[in-house]
Amino acid sequence: MNEGTADDSGLPSMEDLMTLPKEELQERLKGLFGHEKQNPRDILFQMTRKAKEEAGDYPLYYTEWNGSKEFDTCYQSAFIVQTVAYNDGLVEGYSFWTVSDIFEEMGMLRGPFKDAFGIQTNHGVPKPAYRAFEALHKAGDSRLPVEGGSRTAEGFALTDGRTATIFIYNHDIERRDVRPEEIELTVKGRIVDSVRKAVIDAEHCNPKAAWEAMGSPEYLDKAQVEALKAASVLHYEDVPAPADGEGSYLFTAAPESVTIFEVQYRNA
Repeated sequence: MNEGTADDSGLPSMEDLMTLPKEELQERLKGLFGHEKQNPRDILFQMTRKAKEEAGDYPLYYTEWNGSKEFDTCYQSAFIVQTVAYNDGLVEGYSFWTVSDIFEEMGMLRGPFKDAFGIQTNHGVPKPAYRAFEALHKAGDSRLPVEGGSRTAEGFALTDGRTATIFIYNHDIERRDVRPEEIELTVKGRIVDSVRKAVIDAEHCNPKAAWEAMGSPEYLDKAQVEALKAASVLHYEDVPAPADGEGSYLFTAAPESVTIFEVQYRNA
């Protein structure tokens, strides 16, 4: 590379990267971003808490955040839910980057699923990340206590006063030994009228898998776009409500999954 094409850190500039052939660009990006850092699992929480302490009485805003890999899969949804759970109460604003795979940096890559940063594809197909935000948005803004958990599987619960939404995520930011976890969720407190459950994992809410089943077409027709949107929908199924205000639910949390329980209170 010619003199003057790298910054003081020795990294090539964005303009220089964009002049490279596609294969060489991918190799360069692997070198820049592909290594494992072996960070502690709660590294984002530690960093945010430190920033909050340093900010003092000033408000703290994170105006651009995202994961580091697997932007099209359930990994990203588990990463989002864990991040929101860990950093709740530490920031005044937390803006995700980006809404769509259509954005100006590094040009437009071809194909519906290309591991780009958005929560929707070029065609507006919602990814698992979109569905995680959709469920969080509906869940309310008051946090409920949750006890228990394993090394990678934890719970996070919110309520809007009428419904409690419980998120069980099984996630490690660097995918270290994340295994299926047998979970027993016990719901206590107010009388429950109904419960329903939804899952985001490799088998559910996975439009990328549906695209691959189509043969991974680079160009989509209208029917294919609609089929992928249908494959992305977060489906809820009714499960038995506890009879006396307390009940348990047994299920398996797959690696990098999010399991969502919506608990509707009686006479709310």
